[in-house]
Amino acid sequence: MSNVKVAFICVHNSCRSQIAEALGRHLASDVFQSYSAGTETKPQINQDAVRIMKELYNIDMEAEGQFSKLVSDIPDPDITISMGCNVGCPFIGRPFDDNWGLEDPTGKSDEEFKIVIEQIKHNILELKSRLNHNEINISYFKSIIDQDRAAVVICNLNHEIIYMNPAAVVNYGKRGGDKLIGRSLLECHNKESQEKIRQVTEWFAQDESHNIVYTFHNEKQNKDVYMVALRDADKKLIGYYEKHEYRNKENMEKYHMTSKSEV
Repeated sequence: MSNVKVAFICVHNSCRSQIAEALGRHLASDVFQSYSAGTETKPQINQDAVRIMKELYNIDMEAEGQFSKLVSDIPDPDITISMGCNVGCPFIGRPFDDNWGLEDPTGKSDEEFKIVIEQIKHNILELKSRLNHNEINISYFKSIIDQDRAAVVICNLNHEIIYMNPAAVVNYGKRGGDKLIGRSLLECHNKESQEKIRQVTEWFAQDESHNIVYTFHNEKQNKDVYMVALRDADKKLIGYYEKHEYRNKENMEKYHMTSKSEV
């Protein structure tokens, strides 16, 4: 089983998110672990959803142990997906990685339920395909780059920003901070820089030894900026990241190990 944890979130965790958890477990457990939760709970899962999932896929969600849960009841996810905000948009203390924008079928006809279930199935399989085909798994190196005091911005091969470490969120605060996640890095640059970025990624793809390019020096902040290739275990290019390195003399005391909580 994969270590990637995906959480499907809606307000009450009684219908759409439960269906997504069930289909994720049955269709994509070899690629990611599925969880569902809400910001409120219901006494039981939507009974129409239970009945129709049995009818369509012979999946008994209740017999398999699914029940309405709070976000705090599940493991910290690597990917969080909102089912949609037509009922209300749940707040989970962090941005969602995706919003599927699904209509809530509660109280509607079986046919409307089946349309939503089919949409969820399609989205589950699409997510599985993306993650299975060398999609960058942030969880493996998040703990490393989050400690970097210089900005790190990670992009996939479509130039979409998929992660910003805390330093990058602060550094690009005036441009939207973590709201830039999901947008194209190219949109943040002028046409000349866009072409340079494309040229660098093409160069990365030419040979597995092509892995780093110096792109810019910021005189005011005394820092250099690099583009660095991201490769999988087979050295296939799967993305890149923009790395900032400051040239100021380090002001930390050598081997000083007092944590912030001890200060």
